[in-house]
Amino acid sequence: MPLKQFVSALVVALDVDVFYAQESGELELIHKDISRGMLDCRSVLREIGCGDSYPLGVDALEDEINEVAPRMQVIEEGGRVLGYAALANKLDSDRKMLGVRTIGGVVVSNSTRSESSFIGYIECSPKTASRDVNGFLASEQTMKAWAERQLEYFDKNSADDLTRLVVGSRASAFNADVIDFARLYVVTGGGEGFLSFDQIARMAFDAPVGFLLSPFIDGHIETHHDVNYIDGVVHVKPLINEGWLGFEMSEGSPAKLDSIAGCIHRSILRLGLQPQWTISEAIHKVHFGMSKFASVRGVPLTR
Repeated sequence: MPLKQFVSALVVALDVDVFYAQESGELELIHKDISRGMLDCRSVLREIGCGDSYPLGVDALEDEINEVAPRMQVIEEGGRVLGYAALANKLDSDRKMLGVRTIGGVVVSNSTRSESSFIGYIECSPKTASRDVNGFLASEQTMKAWAERQLEYFDKNSADDLTRLVVGSRASAFNADVIDFARLYVVTGGGEGFLSFDQIARMAFDAPVGFLLSPFIDGHIETHHDVNYIDGVVHVKPLINEGWLGFEMSEGSPAKLDSIAGCIHRSILRLGLQPQWTISEAIHKVHFGMSKFASVRGVPLTR
């Protein structure tokens, strides 16, 4: 691609104008100061996508921009613009190469653009001098509020079940509570499909509800497997690998209440039932070994 597009994609979050010097000596503005006036989401996404050098084609870039433009939002804290982004809503969002993390306004890496959770850019703090990312520069409260606004947008626009699964998983990574928004893919003896947490909780009254645990990563729900129907249980298949797959127990309850397990647990409690968790022996073959099955039943409270 032309050098000016490569540089423009690098400096997408800078709060100064950036000019490119042509061979003739003429200067061309390739990036506008983000702190001046209203940000233009289309210009920002075209910069990130390298304009007409977008690897998937110009038409594909414009299609993505048209789809995401209505929900792009500024992430601002203390009078500073710390991001301009939207939650990613597709299973293959990382392949679109339109989400980047920046440090000091400059993209952390222009060669690896595999961000899956958002589209746009979000400013981060450095962990080392080599610009390894330590975390988002905005506070957890600011990032959570941004994610919750994204959920409101999808809720108002009647998001389908798969979108609710994908967006719910990404929003939970920013500590947004997705218990009433998200859907999960569930397989039972009667079929398979998407269900809300409340629907799953009601099923836990009649049969164990649960998921396979990773034999490779402790305290993590397994997604790399071809197991579907498991006799006698309601099998939850997350489909997507995000932070809400964490599974650790503390005094009989999931340690993370915003995880998949935590949301199921809280939904059972909302029904006036007591969640009871169990973990089976490792008897289910998955891609990386033999997996245990963690499950929960909702039982009536004892007086």
